[in-house]
Amino acid sequence: MKSAILLDISDRYSGDCNDMLQECTALDPRFRSLSHLNDEQRESVYARIREKASALHEQRNQTSEIDERTTRASASTSGAAAEQARVMVEAAQGAEQSQEEPVEGERENGKWDSYPTQQ
Repeated sequence: MKSAILLDISDRYSGDCNDMLQECTALDPRFRSLSHLNDEQRESVYARIREKASALHEQRNQTSEIDERTTRASASTSGAAAEQARVMVEAAQGAEQSQEEPVEGERENGKWDSYPTQQ
């Protein structure tokens, strides 16, 4: 009976599935020692966990570098946009001022009747 159950379980939980289950078991504090495995299997499980943790750490570092580059690029883009907006506002203000201040010849021709003349 025990051998039939073992055979059935062995067929169901083999390969990658068994590796994942062993890794999950190793991460559970209650079964961290993996006393049901021999030394070689135990080391293999912990090596896989270290490898996956290292890969995850590397992936997060790359993601954070990409995020930093994106943030810097958007900041420089928004800085350029702000500079362009500032220049446009100054140009518009300059245009308004030039319309408000009459040119000497325009004063003499009477185009600015309401504008006081200076003599």
